[in-house]
Amino acid sequence: MRCESGARHFYPFLIKSDLELIDMSLKQISFKTSLSALALAFVTSTAMAGSLFSQAPIDGGDGGFSNVSAGAQNADGFTLSNAASITDLRWWGSYDTVDTDSFLIRILSNSAGSPGAIKQSYTTTAPGAATSLTDIAGAVVYQYDFHLPSALALTAGNYYLSVSNETTTASWYWLFGGGGDSKSWNRAADGDPWALAASDFAILIEGEISSVPGTVPEPETLALLAIGWVALGAGRAARKRRSGRSAT
Repeated sequence: MRCESGARHFYPFLIKSDLELIDMSLKQISFKTSLSALALAFVTSTAMAGSLFSQAPIDGGDGGFSNVSAGAQNADGFTLSNAASITDLRWWGSYDTVDTDSFLIRILSNSAGSPGAIKQSYTTTAPGAATSLTDIAGAVVYQYDFHLPSALALTAGNYYLSVSNETTTASWYWLFGGGGDSKSWNRAADGDPWALAASDFAILIEGEISSVPGTVPEPETLALLAIGWVALGAGRAARKRRSGRSAT
């Protein structure tokens, strides 16, 4: 038989029963290889939760007045290296006069290196939590957390986050952050062009990376490895049998 003679050519120490074992094992390699490839693909695409982008708040730092209704819009860019789903947002800010919070949050697309169309808009009235930080004027810095009603799926690329406190009696300042590219944008109203500013805002974006880069071995590679494992196991079994016979 072709399979048997080929096996004897490469593995002359094998007996017939060993060759039959190899033949049976080889028939299962295609199925096992497919399962292995699927398993590896699943592992490499499993979602990973955590921080997607962050710019830490600066203690004693300045901030930007941010109130869409009062003609002051700010936005800062963030980059996703992989496709991801945003689940939570955090930012920091301070007041001239503390008031009830009513935030307008926008996620914008990228348009030639500046904020583009609004991809998603949210409102939240959750109050901030006082921190041990202060701003440049000595006012208490507050931390704000917002859990998205449903995860926002985005492809890899550049986007922008805009945060505005819409309470009319509050002069709220979005605190500057560190660790970014020293670029943010501002404008007076929707439809106006965005102007570049040399500052970063304090933000934390959390979610799940929906695809993790990885290398999945080719099915042919897995098959060759499987053949080697089978032959090695059969060879060891043959040597044990010979040793047992010679001992008797």
